[in-house]
Amino acid sequence: MEEDHELSESEEEGERTEIRKELSNMPFEEVQKLKEQLGAKVFNEAYHGKPLRKRPEKKARFNPRSGRGQPYVKKSKHAPREESSKTRVASVREVIPVPKVIRRDPRFDGVTGSFDEKAWRKNYKFVDELKTSEKAQLKEQYRSEKDPAEKKKMKLLLQRIQNKEKTEKLKEKQEAEREEERQANISRLKEGKKPLYKSKGSKKKEELAEKFLELKQTGRLDKFMQKKRKKMAGKSKKQLLDA
Repeated sequence: MEEDHELSESEEEGERTEIRKELSNMPFEEVQKLKEQLGAKVFNEAYHGKPLRKRPEKKARFNPRSGRGQPYVKKSKHAPREESSKTRVASVREVIPVPKVIRRDPRFDGVTGSFDEKAWRKNYKFVDELKTSEKAQLKEQYRSEKDPAEKKKMKLLLQRIQNKEKTEKLKEKQEAEREEERQANISRLKEGKKPLYKSKGSKKKEELAEKFLELKQTGRLDKFMQKKRKKMAGKSKKQLLDA
């Protein structure tokens, strides 16, 4: 029986030797593919004879300073956990969990939706009425004021309010023109015609023509033209100096 066992072992060793010879003649890529197909365990057993033994993992000893190593084992499940006196305690500890307050700005939050200027103007139209009454009060104060410094401040404030009103009116007018153009194009599309869009140049020409008529009607055309000539002369003078 012992002889048969020895023979079987010698036969296995001979087979392994033949396998090694065949593998040594094969390219490295094919050997790698064969190893992937068979699996590392089967390949190693066929090549080496016995499976490679894994080295026993060393258990790390518990270090009281760092707290690393084996997990702490309690003497009893009801006993409290013992902490090492050498372990440094954190300066800030969360004793009672406090819910974090998340503050958000509704102007930049998507939850509140997108800004609709038309709806905003409609909802806050009363602000314009308040501004008008404040403007009237400021005009009365300006007339009755005797101090020249305070009167100058009031004049600047009135000019600022008037300029803002002009800008808002111009904006409203432009929006009304855009809406009119849009409605006209919708009606044209319904009729089966192509929509017409005004170019920036033509819009600018129309604006200048309207402004010219407005200045002529109010009698401020000469003053405006004087300012324009003065501005153009300053520009040309600067160009000559730069050249």
